[in-house]
Amino acid sequence: MGEHLFKQVRAEAFRALTSLESNTDRELAERAVDSTLYAVMQLLDGIFLNDIDEKHRAEYALIQRIRNDEGVLLEESELAPDGEGLCMGFHGWREGDFG
Repeated sequence: MGEHLFKQVRAEAFRALTSLESNTDRELAERAVDSTLYAVMQLLDGIFLNDIDEKHRAEYALIQRIRNDEGVLLEESELAPDGEGLCMGFHGWREGDFG
């Protein structure tokens, strides 16, 4: 999850920042991208209560499915909210540690 999130989603967001001329603006924008991605991980990890009303709340589930080149399901695991702990991995992913 982390490798795909950073090498595809984060990298695409950073590519969109190429028009920023100053290093300061680019650094601020990159921090905003990281803050947004981290908030999404918090949402998926169940950090936020996600209240709908006084009696209901939403829970978001993220499931990873590994398939072979023929589309056969080989493995399935819940990454959030009760799985991998996405927020714990986030800071390592930012440093390029996907292992």
